[in-house]
Formats: sequence, structure tokens, C-alpha cells
Amino acid sequence: MKIPFERTISGAYRFAFANILSLLGIAWLPYFLMAALIGGGIYLYGPQVVAAFNVMAAQPKPAPQDALRFFGLIVGAELLILPVFLILTAMVNVGVMRKALGQHPGPVFVFFSLGSQVWRLVGSYLIFTLIFAGLLMLLVALGMGLYFALAQASQGGAIAASILFGIFGYFFVIYAAVRTYFFIPAIVVAENHIGIRRSWHLGAGNFWRIIGIVLIMTIPLSMAAQTIMQPVLQFYMGGAVQTLPPHASPEEMKQFFSMIWTAIKHAGPWLLVIQLVQMGLSSGLMGGAIAQAYNLVTGGPEIVPPKASA
Repeated sequence: MKIPFERTISGAYRFAFANILSLLGIAWLPYFLMAALIGGGIYLYGPQVVAAFNVMAAQPKPAPQDALRFFGLIVGAELLILPVFLILTAMVNVGVMRKALGQHPGPVFVFFSLGSQVWRLVGSYLIFTLIFAGLLMLLVALGMGLYFALAQASQGGAIAASILFGIFGYFFVIYAAVRTYFFIPAIVVAENHIGIRRSWHLGAGNFWRIIGIVLIMTIPLSMAAQTIMQPVLQFYMGGAVQTLPPHASPEEMKQFFSMIWTAIKHAGPWLLVIQLVQMGLSSGLMGGAIAQAYNLVTGGPEIVPPKASA
């Protein structure tokens, strides 16, 4: 069944703004823990990363060991943060989905859960990632096989066919990922199972509707948050818009990133509050849209805002 586009959008916005305090209640603790983890990583690794970058920037051609140290610090920090980030994101998505599907009708002031639904959603995300990593490797292998098979007859024809196959593979992966990913949180919470195949089935014929829903849920809120955050950051940078000049010298690059780092440290608490509110509302909008679309394509009840008491 096709997702009713307008009803999904309107239902998501009604849900988000009618339950804004509960959405912030669901999101604030997991996202605060996430921010604390990132902040701790920046506090511990930030000076080392800046020092490693300055060593590279001071050389016309950075030494391989200096570049390896710089990127090793970044990748190492990401590998430490990523598992916790995945669990906390799944936690928020489960909390929002329970609220949107009516499983938690009362107000929510704080939410923290490591229950079965959270782990199912984490498992769904991991399986989804493995499936599409395997799909990418398969397409690359097929593309290479196609090239070598055709190169025996015509080098130009092999290149052209490989390019066309690469374009097809690129768009197919995007299509399959969007179609499969969208309904996973709703299926995990509503049906209590890892619903990769079910999500693929529900997403049939809805690719462009899903793209439109995601854009309408995310772009306006992101623009509003950036509109607020940029003046805050510029205030701590001296009030002027600072840009890195073209063909900047190593010393100019060092000064620029040092200034950015100092401004972020001072503006951090304000930026954190803005980010937490944005992420809470964004989770509510997307969760409301997914729940509304799920109910509409499966015959469930539409999301309606709570009635005001007389």
C-alpha cells in the first residue's frame, strides 16, 4: 500500500508538537549521555588531535607517520563512541515509537531502557548494515567480472558497460536501503521482531514518498537550529564571520583551527542545549512520521493529538 503522504506529514507534526515535553523527556537523558561521551572524548583526545594536526600543517608535505597518527586518533575515538552511540540512538527511537504507537499514553519525563526492544532494534541496524555491506561487495565483484569478461572483446565497451553497471548499482543500493530502513523501528516496537523483510515489503512503491517525508521532517528543523547556533558560535569568535582564506599557509590554518577550537569550548554548553532540543524534536518528528505511515499502510489507527481537558 502507498503511504498517504499528506496525512503522514500532518500526523507527524501534530504528534511532535502535541507531545513536545514528552519527546524531550524521552530524548534528554540518552542524548545527554551521548553528548557527555563525545565531550569527554574531545576533552581527552582533542588536544592530541589538534597537536597532531599542527604537526602535519607545519610541513609542506606531511610525513606518513604524522598523517597516520592524526587519522588513527580520529578513527580510534570513533570506534570507541560508535557502539554506545548506536545503543543510545536505538533507545531514543524505541521510546519515541512507543509513545507514537500509543504504548506509553502518559507523559514521559525521563526514559532509559535496555530492554528487548532496544536490543532488537540494535540487532536490526547491525543486520541491515551487514546486508548492505554484502550487497556492495557483491555489486563490486559483479562489476569487476563484467569488465574483465567484456575487456577480451572491446576495452572501450568494457569501460562503458562497467560505468553503466556502476551507476545502476549505486542507485539500486540507495533505493533498497531507503525502502528497507524506513519502517524498521515501527516493526520492532509494534510487532516485537527484527523486521528487515517486513520493512522491505511495507516500503514497496514508497521510495519517493519516504524521501519526501524524511526531507520535510529534517530540513526545516536543521535550518532553524543552524540559524540559532551560528550567531552563538560567531559571538564567541569575536562577532565576525571567520573563514579560512584560499591557499592558506600552515600558520594561518593553525590559527584558524585554534580559534574554532577555543570558540567551541566556550560556546559548548549553549550549543549542547540547542543540539539536545533539535535532536529530541527531530527524533519525535521522524518517529511520528514512521509510526503514522506504519499505521496507515497496515490499517492501524491514525495518530491524533491528545484532547485538551475541559
